[in-house]
Amino acid sequence: MLKPSNVSMLQSPKFSSLGNLYRLREHLPYGKSTPPNLPSPPSHPTSYFRQRQQRPQKNESRCLQYVMPGLFMAFEDDNISFGTSMNSRLPAEEELRTPDGQTFTHIIKLTTSKNPSGSPDITYTVDSHKTQVLNLDVFSNSHNLFELRMRILASETDCDGLSPEVARRLYTEYGDISEPYEGIPLLTPRQLLASREFMCATGYDLRRRQGAQILITAPRDHCTDIVSVLVCYLAYASRNTVPMVLLEIDKHPEFLGIWKNTVSGHGVLMIQDVVNVRS
Repeated sequence: MLKPSNVSMLQSPKFSSLGNLYRLREHLPYGKSTPPNLPSPPSHPTSYFRQRQQRPQKNESRCLQYVMPGLFMAFEDDNISFGTSMNSRLPAEEELRTPDGQTFTHIIKLTTSKNPSGSPDITYTVDSHKTQVLNLDVFSNSHNLFELRMRILASETDCDGLSPEVARRLYTEYGDISEPYEGIPLLTPRQLLASREFMCATGYDLRRRQGAQILITAPRDHCTDIVSVLVCYLAYASRNTVPMVLLEIDKHPEFLGIWKNTVSGHGVLMIQDVVNVRS
């Protein structure tokens, strides 16, 4: 649960017009612009099968999210997350580009830790494009309870013959078994602080929306961690609260749904503690 003081901040009208965060609404997302007059529809229907052959672009399949000029977040390449076949090649460097085709100048790269028994690492590298990369090892998400729910549902003897009402009741009952860390970043406070300081050191001008080209990436099941890195920086740099920044994201019509409502009340308190650390 959020502290009462935080809730009142969200409801206060002064936050709708003060600070930098309200200007998130002024920018269209990646790849969107005001459409001109739409052409007339084709005289013959478009083939459904022809449409199915079209493959999504990298920025689409990885849910590249435009936050504001020079600031983006996306999921990492699935070949990295789920492995690759013998005929595939893992990308040595980031393949995503800015809307105008530039390489990113700074990347915060969250990767699943290869050493679950050790402490998560924080390392800095520079690739061949002279992109500065902050590498953060993050513990793997546990999906044991989700798998347990699926096994329980699958064990129902007459599962195929269940009515929609009974199936919905079973799903609701077993859905009460929730992941213990849902909505809480798996990044440590030390890692969140490192990401905040890294972004502040890029020279990005939050007020003018110019400077560095920054990208935050992580595996698909670490959406909370990606948003936490973004929010930690924005709250600190704009001197807003974490709940205020999350509210702007969650109600923004141009943010993809996958990035909304990803941080729990406990997660908010954890991020706010890092924001409150002054360098």
